[in-house]
Amino acid sequence: MKKFLCIISIILIMSTVVTAAIPFSEREGKDVHEIFRDVNKGEWYNKYLVQLVDDGSIDGVIENKQRYFKPNDQLTTAEYITALLKPVIGVQPFETGQPWYYNYAKIAEDKGLIDDKNSSTIDNDITREEMASIAVAFLKDQNNYSPVSTEKYITSINDYQSIDSEHRQSVLYCYGTGILTGYSNSTFRPQNVLTRAEATSVIARIFYEDLRQPVEIDSTNEVQVVEGITVTKDDYIENEAGTILGMETVGEFAKVLYDNLYFYLNDDGYICVKGYVPELPENAEWSGSIKVFNKETGGTSIKILSDSSNNKSKSNQLAFYEGENFDIESTVIFEDMLYIFADFSVTNKNDINAGIVRMSYYSEYFITSTELEGIKNECYYQDYYNGNIDVAILLDWQRMIIWEE
Repeated sequence: MKKFLCIISIILIMSTVVTAAIPFSEREGKDVHEIFRDVNKGEWYNKYLVQLVDDGSIDGVIENKQRYFKPNDQLTTAEYITALLKPVIGVQPFETGQPWYYNYAKIAEDKGLIDDKNSSTIDNDITREEMASIAVAFLKDQNNYSPVSTEKYITSINDYQSIDSEHRQSVLYCYGTGILTGYSNSTFRPQNVLTRAEATSVIARIFYEDLRQPVEIDSTNEVQVVEGITVTKDDYIENEAGTILGMETVGEFAKVLYDNLYFYLNDDGYICVKGYVPELPENAEWSGSIKVFNKETGGTSIKILSDSSNNKSKSNQLAFYEGENFDIESTVIFEDMLYIFADFSVTNKNDINAGIVRMSYYSEYFITSTELEGIKNECYYQDYYNGNIDVAILLDWQRMIIWEE
């Protein structure tokens, strides 16, 4: 049974406050300031509110026989889904002993507008990013969702990284189509909550495309999405070496590489290496290697490159390129291992290095599986063009090194 059904004992409506559909006779020929006691004539949101009243989305509350909209109260998830569903399913009867929104919430769950997480906080104020996700789910349920390319909108939102990952695509859709607009400083403020008055514009735009305010994109700030990482022109730096991918972004791609890198033993006791070479954005190329060394400082080296034309070496080193997976056996037996070393640079097409991302795993005592936590290891960015700054990276060695007993 869904979590919402476990919280039906929550009662929000006091005896003096009840929701009620507005009778046609009460609203016929009247402006909204004549319907609601707390709405003034000429309010900016009246053009949205009158539409929602006519549609049956919003009817306010009755207190002491007077109808109120409560424009300055903050909108809850329950109020939001109710405003979306009323024009679709009509007014649902209030059931004694249950929250006023009970029937709307059940239907919202069935339609996939909310899930267990939403249900447990349904009477809380709803955030802008949550509004976006429910809006997209509602449009899809009503077959009114028209897919659009959203990647181009990322650079228009200055606080994009602060949007929860589960809501990002919905926020981009609502932002790009003009359902939920940003602020004057190009922020979206995903965790902000809206007043009931502010929410009227969002709800009305969900139903009426002509009320939407699609954002205009600065086409000069191109966006690339590679390996799930968003890269814009702001992620590149200009210096004496030309245009180079910045080290913070280099680190993101290096992390994809490390997240797919594993060292393990085969049945014969040899150290094996498997992994994946991530794709890189335009004007960036891999140059690096993974090495497994034994006590005589010999061993196996794997080159990591962007394409075969970059491999100018005449050595017999193995090489792997962007988009390729590898899984090889080194020439080093576990008992003879001295250290593992990985050194990745990201360069531009002129082979100019932006910096380096390095990891080391070594022991003068020849590591065993019981000594993992005591080993000396390191991983850091070394940024050549910002003061040679070293920035440490935490790696999960327990995940990366798989020594079988």
